[in-house]
Amino acid sequence: MDRVAIISDVHGNITALKAVIKDIESRSINKIFCLGDSVLKSCNSDLVIDLLREKCDVILKGNCDEAVTRPDIPKGRFWTRDLIGEERASFIYNLPVSYEFYMSRIFNKVISFLSFWIRLCF
Repeated sequence: MDRVAIISDVHGNITALKAVIKDIESRSINKIFCLGDSVLKSCNSDLVIDLLREKCDVILKGNCDEAVTRPDIPKGRFWTRDLIGEERASFIYNLPVSYEFYMSRIFNKVISFLSFWIRLCF
């Protein structure tokens, strides 16, 4: 049976993310889902994106991710956007906001806050 860890709101904190991943791996958990808000607020969003891509089975786009990675954001508007570059920004921007899966024959759906926020606003 799969063992799933769910993380979210890393916000560019590579030190915390490395500690959490180390703990997850020590527990023999075989899948990691990230529910978004990977960037902004801290200074290592680029490293966070790279590590999430390497370690996570599912990555969703959060509201902060959406704000920073939209294609219409002018250069210099967010220092985080300039740090992560266009390839990472495009990767994050094109992520889904929900993921559906079966575990133990039970249907599950995880959503990022962005999906919830969009439903509230529209």
